[in-house]
Amino acid sequence: MKGTLKDLEKIEFDLIIIDGMNLVYKYHYIMKNLSSKDGTPTGVWYGCLNCVHDLRNRYKKAKIIFAWDSRTSKKKEINPTYKANRVHTEGNGFWDRLDKLKKLLSLYNVDQCYADGYEADDIAAKLVEENKDKRILLMSTDNDWHQMLDENVMVYKNGINWNRSQIEEKYEVNVKKQTLIKSFIGEAKENVKGIPRIPRKLVNELAERYDSLYSIFESIEKNGLSKLNKWGKIILDNKEKLLENHKLKELIIKGYELQEIEKRDDIKKLCRTLAKYDMSKLCERIKNE
Repeated sequence: MKGTLKDLEKIEFDLIIIDGMNLVYKYHYIMKNLSSKDGTPTGVWYGCLNCVHDLRNRYKKAKIIFAWDSRTSKKKEINPTYKANRVHTEGNGFWDRLDKLKKLLSLYNVDQCYADGYEADDIAAKLVEENKDKRILLMSTDNDWHQMLDENVMVYKNGINWNRSQIEEKYEVNVKKQTLIKSFIGEAKENVKGIPRIPRKLVNELAERYDSLYSIFESIEKNGLSKLNKWGKIILDNKEKLLENHKLKELIIKGYELQEIEKRDDIKKLCRTLAKYDMSKLCERIKNE
């Protein structure tokens, strides 16, 4: 799917995959002051349901799927400190309200997928793999989702639909080499520690030339260390760490089955719940879809 940013807004999609927690946190913060008369925070419910409503009006033929993180991650089995630096400041009742959101989406007849031990980007990557013949729009601000971009896969960011070439131009990176690159440089927000002070230019050159860590290791061992100066030895000394980082950053699409949250498709019950929390106007818009 090629064209200018304006042209890309006109594209119709068959499938829209939403990063569930990414969207939840967006509305948790930007609608933090929205609440019902009894003081129940409603920003996440209102924001997410309204988002689905807008998407259904804009892309009438598209199937919408929320991809959810599991509350446990198999990647912690690789490294227990994975994402251990994240500070949760959601406040009391956040997780109960999240469970309530999933029930509201179910009543709204929205598809939702998860898999125990896996993250939303894994779920999305599996869905993309299973729908290669579809035109797909991803919705997430997480750059890890860029790895899925391809000829028929775009991402919605900052109010705009971006294709692969535009993302690669903006971020100056081959999206299919992101995992390889982050194996070297790490990712602070997930507590994945790279090789300290390794030059980004060197990492980009290695990623451009080689397809895997093993091919880099083999080349260094075969051709000697001189061409990379001190970094050749440092890379080999950190072989196990680099391989671990790669496992932490790669998207997993095999070895598990997707699980679905049952859809109820009960607009009347949805509207009763919305009215209870002073969101009747949203209900009216939903009923008029």
